[in-house]
Amino acid sequence: MIDADSEHSSAFEAGSLAMTLPKSAGINPASVSTTSRETFFSPNPRNAPRPEPEQDSAAPPLPGVASGESPQAAAAPAGSAAAETAIGEAAATAPDAQRDRDIRAEVEAELRAIAAMEWGPEAEGKLKVVLELWASSDPSAALDYALRIESRRAGAAAANTVLTEWAKRDPEAAFDWYMQNRPGSPGKLDNAVGALFASMANASLESALDRLNKLPTDGLRNRALRAVISDQVAKGGAGRLELYFNGRGDAAALSMLAEAQIESIAAYKPEAAAAWIATLTDRYVRVKAVNTLIDKWGYDNPARAAQWVAGLPRDEYWGEFAGRMTRIWAREFPDSAASWLLSLSPPSEQLDAPIQALVSIVMKANPAGAMAWAEVITDLDRRNNLMQRAGYLWLRKDPDAAAAYILGSGLPDAVKKKLLGKSRAPGNRP
Repeated sequence: MIDADSEHSSAFEAGSLAMTLPKSAGINPASVSTTSRETFFSPNPRNAPRPEPEQDSAAPPLPGVASGESPQAAAAPAGSAAAETAIGEAAATAPDAQRDRDIRAEVEAELRAIAAMEWGPEAEGKLKVVLELWASSDPSAALDYALRIESRRAGAAAANTVLTEWAKRDPEAAFDWYMQNRPGSPGKLDNAVGALFASMANASLESALDRLNKLPTDGLRNRALRAVISDQVAKGGAGRLELYFNGRGDAAALSMLAEAQIESIAAYKPEAAAAWIATLTDRYVRVKAVNTLIDKWGYDNPARAAQWVAGLPRDEYWGEFAGRMTRIWAREFPDSAASWLLSLSPPSEQLDAPIQALVSIVMKANPAGAMAWAEVITDLDRRNNLMQRAGYLWLRKDPDAAAAYILGSGLPDAVKKKLLGKSRAPGNRP
């Protein structure tokens, strides 16, 4: 608990939210307490200076308050235009003020009830609902509360909830609050940046994207951008994003967009995703998109995905694509992956990466097979390195067969001597 002075307290103390639980109850966020209720409940969501709490001693009423008239109207000369305007404004804001008071009372009651619960999924779900309600009335106070939650995860989730709701109604104010308060609570607020920007983008896409550069780190900018892209793609807004990023020549953002689009359709229509990739003209974006589809389709249907990879243009990136496909397939079906590699073509430089992927995965289980595959790699340094690694493992399993193969291999004599010497060292014989 935070600022908890007593072990047992189940009701609001005067002027505070001192709702503490027994220590055994853990870190129920609803048990957060503060020295002044005004810290949480304030009609000022933009963090302007808050009014001082009311004193217990009686104070002269403001003009017009005792009669129910607004102070502004009472202070204006009777019959003046200012008086008429003030009366109209007071009439318009009175329902809002009553609504805020009702929400404040409901939040207090709900937080008290949550504080009495054992902290768990049910209590956290109730807290989320309360915070959404609180955010509709006084989001700044709700966020102050969230940042006082001891648990980093629960506090981040609470801040996420409030910022999301706030940004739906007033994205500018929510963003300003975030920028002002993040330096003091980066652990909790960094995790909320994605939800904040996704909500801001729903209000105004261009405004949200324009504010990305105001974030202080690349990590935050990328997290926020990915959240916006993912949310917009899911809602059919990919076209607007593409126009925005193309207009600024932002290849990195376009590649993120391509990845998100692939992820959104690959599970059900991988062939359609592959056809869309074929239309991409930016090389950087295309590479990212191909890798994303290999990851998705390769796991779901490796044989079909491998067939697609085999038909891709044999450019400077094809070896990387084939290697990625091999790593995914060989983890569960190494024999199928090996058969696919055999079907592609005789050993070539472009096959070095996929062969290395296969060798690295099967080496421990089948060092003899890995040794034979490693020997067909065209790059000399890569070949010798993999053969040494496979040879050492093979010598530990079957020293006689391994030694015979090594002696007849194309490894340099110094490497052969080193390998065979290791196999005869004490402790290396099975």
